[in-house]
Amino acid sequence: MFNCNWKNIKIHELNKLDGHCGRVNQVCFSPDGKSLASCSDDNSIILWNVKTGKIKSRIKVKEEVSQVCFSHNRSTLAFSSGNFVYLWNLKTGKQKAKLDGHSREVNSICYSPDGTTLASGSSDCSIRLWDVKTGQQKAKLDGHSNTVYSICYSPDGTTLASGSEDKSIRLWDVKTGQQKAKLDGHSNTVYSICYSHNGNTLASGR
Repeated sequence: MFNCNWKNIKIHELNKLDGHCGRVNQVCFSPDGKSLASCSDDNSIILWNVKTGKIKSRIKVKEEVSQVCFSHNRSTLAFSSGNFVYLWNLKTGKQKAKLDGHSREVNSICYSPDGTTLASGSSDCSIRLWDVKTGQQKAKLDGHSNTVYSICYSPDGTTLASGSEDKSIRLWDVKTGQQKAKLDGHSNTVYSICYSHNGNTLASGR
């Protein structure tokens, strides 16, 4: 950053959340901002009360948990562990569905803006779209030649962007499952992608 003047910058720690005994892989706020979910290599997800910093509940699974994401209506928590994606009912505290289709680790998950579909990207080079209500696979998006590390819906829900170890970003038509564009330019793995709020711009990082 150039020509920036930094004055009186202070960061106040609100809470220190202690609970995991392994590396924390991702954190995610609930849509209402009252809860925070964290997933870890200790084979668990912890739900935290944001205001108090206290643990609300803990979900234990058999393998390391790499991704976690709240549904838009706050009723379901999606998370990935190994080759699978799980849907967890937050009201009952029980598993709703196990999404089985990927042949290797799931690295990224993302709800569609309307909350009806969950997308997952994997080391098996594929992206899959799942019907949240039934738990059934709706589509399989093939095109990447290496691990898919990041996926992100456009704000209007019509396009899914994906970033991969094949150094490309691809844009997919969600309705047809067809690739709309391939964006080349990175010299290494694309680990992160994000749409702007108006959907006109896509940012990527490696």
